[in-house]
Amino acid sequence: MILLCRNLDKAQRAAEEIKKIHIKAQITIHQLDLASLKSVRACAQTLIDTEDKIDILVNNAGTFILTGIHKEEFMRQCLLLPRLQVS
Repeated sequence: MILLCRNLDKAQRAAEEIKKIHIKAQITIHQLDLASLKSVRACAQTLIDTEDKIDILVNNAGTFILTGIHKEEFMRQCLLLPRLQVS
């Protein structure tokens, strides 16, 4: 499981909670600030460089606006699309 989170402290706490329930869970944490295109690009590139495939992508950041998907979220999904297609 890979957690992409803006706040690394909260991400670490969430990972610890998950591991309490799923002891063998392998969790990696990367910082991602959807308000920053630079952060989106950097995080997406890290995943492209380190992951052969992404089986499931769960968007849970509340990035929708009235006209649809927020541009940063759209960019992240487009950058990660090749890894999703491999799965």
